[in-house]
Amino acid sequence: GSENSLTNEGVIKRWDKDLWQIRESIQKVMWENVGIIRTTVGLVKAEDLLIQLEEELKRFSLSAEKAEIENILVAARLVTEEALAHNTEKIGAHWMVDRDSGIISDQNLQAKSLFLLPKSKRW
Repeated sequence: GSENSLTNEGVIKRWDKDLWQIRESIQKVMWENVGIIRTTVGLVKAEDLLIQLEEELKRFSLSAEKAEIENILVAARLVTEEALAHNTEKIGAHWMVDRDSGIISDQNLQAKSLFLLPKSKRW
């Protein structure tokens, strides 16, 4: 089946419901496992889930929506793979929790100069 969704440009697009769910799943995997605060376990979990979603995507025939999701998936896989490759380094604003004490506190966050948006401002 199909469902309507509103894009950032305000244009209504028709999406296959199952494709839309894959897109949302990619976003959720990345938010929960490959965000600013990361762990090696979370990155490995994300990599496994992204591979599963890639396999699931193969069952759909070629369409603009599928191509868009394939591009999102490639970007997600690259970010995840690079994060795993550099998991012992502190690069930019990302924080590998398992490289520190593993305790997240306001003091640790301030020391790392992280900026976290309140839930009401997240997309």
